[in-house]
Amino acid sequence: MTPQISTTYQAQWKATESSVIVQVAPMIKLPAPTRSGYFHFYVTAATSFAGHFVYLQRFTLLRTWVNISRLMLGSKSGRLISIRYVRSLIPRGRWSVRVFIPQDQVGTGYLETFSGSQPVVRR
Repeated sequence: MTPQISTTYQAQWKATESSVIVQVAPMIKLPAPTRSGYFHFYVTAATSFAGHFVYLQRFTLLRTWVNISRLMLGSKSGRLISIRYVRSLIPRGRWSVRVFIPQDQVGTGYLETFSGSQPVVRR
């Protein structure tokens, strides 16, 4: 069972009772690129994220994620970006990229989150 936004759970044992409000994270999918050379990523949640910003990130040699591009989501909370564009943002070599949506873009009751990563090679 997946909790809904700001779900409150209560536990009771003998005379003690406690409750907690659970926040949920939107789901971001970054599938492998299509044969035509595009990444199509999208954000899934109970509300639309159309018009919100996400960041395309690259994993560095220092083992940290850095923002390489800020992208606006389209009307269906998704976006197409070409492999050519992504390659233009990264140095030569093999890198992992992912999509990240920060707290200021997800809104109340949601947590910031990121997609799985995909490899990109620039020759």
